[in-house]
Amino acid sequence: MLLVSAVLGLADPLTHRALADEAPSADAALAAVVDPLAGWTLAHGRAIGLAVTVVLGEDRPAILTYGSAKLATGQRAAVPVGPDTIFSLGSNTKVLTTNVLAQWVADGLIALDDDLGDLASAVGPLGGAVQGALKQQITVGEMAIFTSGLLDVPPTCRDGEQPAETGCMPPQKDGLRPTLPHYGASDFLTLLRQTRLRNWQAAPPPPVTALPAPYNYSNTSNALVGLILGTPVGQPITNKSVNGWFDEVRTRILRPLGMRSTFLRVPEEARARVANGYSPAFGAATVEDGAIASVALIEVGAAYPAGSVAVTVEGGGGGGALLSATAGADGRVTTVSVSDGGAGYHQGPRLALDGEVVATAPVIVEDGRVVAVMLRAPIAVGATRPRFTIVGGQGPTGGTEARVAGRAIGGLVRVVEVTDGGSGYVSSPIVRFAPPAPQHQGVAIVAPAGFLKASMRDMARFTQAAMLARRTGGRKIPKPIRDAFRLAQTPFACEVGPPALSGCPAGHAQAGLGWQVFPKVGGKPRVLAKDGAIAGFTTQTLVAPELGLGVMVMASSAGSSEVAPQLAEAVFYSLYVRCLRGDPLCPQRK
Repeated sequence: MLLVSAVLGLADPLTHRALADEAPSADAALAAVVDPLAGWTLAHGRAIGLAVTVVLGEDRPAILTYGSAKLATGQRAAVPVGPDTIFSLGSNTKVLTTNVLAQWVADGLIALDDDLGDLASAVGPLGGAVQGALKQQITVGEMAIFTSGLLDVPPTCRDGEQPAETGCMPPQKDGLRPTLPHYGASDFLTLLRQTRLRNWQAAPPPPVTALPAPYNYSNTSNALVGLILGTPVGQPITNKSVNGWFDEVRTRILRPLGMRSTFLRVPEEARARVANGYSPAFGAATVEDGAIASVALIEVGAAYPAGSVAVTVEGGGGGGALLSATAGADGRVTTVSVSDGGAGYHQGPRLALDGEVVATAPVIVEDGRVVAVMLRAPIAVGATRPRFTIVGGQGPTGGTEARVAGRAIGGLVRVVEVTDGGSGYVSSPIVRFAPPAPQHQGVAIVAPAGFLKASMRDMARFTQAAMLARRTGGRKIPKPIRDAFRLAQTPFACEVGPPALSGCPAGHAQAGLGWQVFPKVGGKPRVLAKDGAIAGFTTQTLVAPELGLGVMVMASSAGSSEVAPQLAEAVFYSLYVRCLRGDPLCPQRK
């Protein structure tokens, strides 16, 4: 397993980068793809630390690490991210839970069409519950593919409301979830009895009268599946069901794959390797007449102390700008003001589609050349071939024009390739906020839906297994794990409109057991995806088994900006289109 670990500039841990020239040629080619994207992410303060794995067939996975697992505090130096740094997985936990579920199905211990009426000993009687007769018909499969009509997360308790009465969650700071002592199994089962099944795709969401319901991503339903797996047959779900679920994960996945650094509760001897979770604020500057005119607050962050937040402007070819920011009592940045716009700044190059600027596509510049474009969201295109260009962004001396090309997959442009980097370009100004306090999430009753912690060395093995490879880490992947992935990665429902696959629009996302499935379109191999977010962390897994390609990213950064998913998609689809072209970097197509 190749390790390309960045340990540069510990005094400024936001600028760490992997070193391509320290790796063999194939791995240097991977670093050349990942470095600019990861470097931009860190330089703009969107993440504090990053770990990336790229898996090509059954070869050793490449692991590239960047930034800090822990920032410097007082006399303690910053700790760089390494392959054994432990990150929180967030909802990538779900695909471990559903692999165990699929193994149970294969062993005859449970069936996807078993319903909650069959499982009354675990979940309790539902006859007297809200919509009790309908809830008894919810199947294990519907919970695993998010067509049960259950809500995503328990609502926060309002004034005077108690968890024991409605199943609401006690309010917590900074987006954290209440831990087991404060919200346990009895509260969670109260939520199941009291909540109403709805069509969450409609606004306002009406109650459903039949199942399966339209797709709705649900931490509640996935957690319930995991708790059932962790409960002895004939016994009720209790807080101990969380431990029982993890015992199943450890026995059926972690030990067979040699994943020794994946935990529910990190033991004392491994705690020094745990990354801190951070949720930094993120903003983008607008330049007018060479000065910083304003800053758009894209991500408000979390866990900032109330009051003034340090914020600076770097790069962009100018200097002298002075900014100020303020965080509210809830720990989120609320305002950013420009007291002095400085001088000499350039807006930087931007991506345009048929002449219209694409605001959600940062253009990355190194040494005056455009080296990459990172799409924050795929771009829908029609039947006509889209024309992408790079506009603006050259300094006062000018230069040659960069050239780019969009690559459509299933009607969506998911990657914009740089065919000629041009010259004379200047990066946009970087607005960098001081990092917030770290966030720490304890174990909650919904742990099967998102509370595992793991190293990238472990998750590289898991990603390789999810690609249906036969070996990883020098050992054979057991057939039960591979067969369980095949079942879990089977599409069962459409994610938009009625759940029946027969009416699902071509190329639209479909729901597997915890996996999002992008089906094969126009001869291009299918893609399976799973993202995750929890306080201070985001994660993303993408695999194309038929191409022998897998990518996973873990980031110590959380929020609506979804740092890990954007970085992972940029890396994955850059390699995906190269593999379609038969690039020697890629394994032979199956």
